[in-house]
Amino acid sequence: MIYILEAYQGKGLGKLLVKPVVEVLKKLQISSMLVWVLEENNASNFYKAIGGKRVDAKEEKIAGKRFTEIAYGWDNINTIPT
Repeated sequence: MIYILEAYQGKGLGKLLVKPVVEVLKKLQISSMLVWVLEENNASNFYKAIGGKRVDAKEEKIAGKRFTEIAYGWDNINTIPT
């Protein structure tokens, strides 16, 4: 899980955190990626901004409450701006 405090969002930190993940996947010859994000989380906008496409959704129960999680995916991680 990656979370950046709201005061630090929009400053490029998300891309800095995604970059090493993409680099490791490339070294492992993995060319696609998928992340799950709570629908209520504004981070959804970040994943869309770096090219993630909504590919699935599911309901989860966390601490007794129901939430919707959205899957964002990339068929080709080379398209992710880092």
